[in-house]
Amino acid sequence: MKTSRFIILALLVTSTAWGQARKPSTIVELATYRGADREALLYAGAKTEGKIIWYTSLAGDSYKELVKAFETKYQGVRVESYRAAGAELVVRLRGRQSAPQHCGHHRDHRRKPNLLAR
Repeated sequence: MKTSRFIILALLVTSTAWGQARKPSTIVELATYRGADREALLYAGAKTEGKIIWYTSLAGDSYKELVKAFETKYQGVRVESYRAAGAELVVRLRGRQSAPQHCGHHRDHRRKPNLLAR
């Protein structure tokens, strides 16, 4: 009986460890991935893309300092910022949501979930 408990416990521990060691292969998996190398994976992906687009409603030029600090920390990743008032941002994001998404040389025409729907 003790041996069977040990075997079951060993299987549970190793299966959990194997599940965590697997790298995320989809956006959904990456969003929930909590591995120690998560930041490195995100950085590598951003470097491959070359830029990120940041939509913000921060007032004044304060966001420019954040962009500069980000680009300093993450060399090779350019930040393209779009600053607008809240309502204007919602309109812009809804428009981007219905447009095809470009990822490298891949053009994604799949319909995305409507995250901005009210």
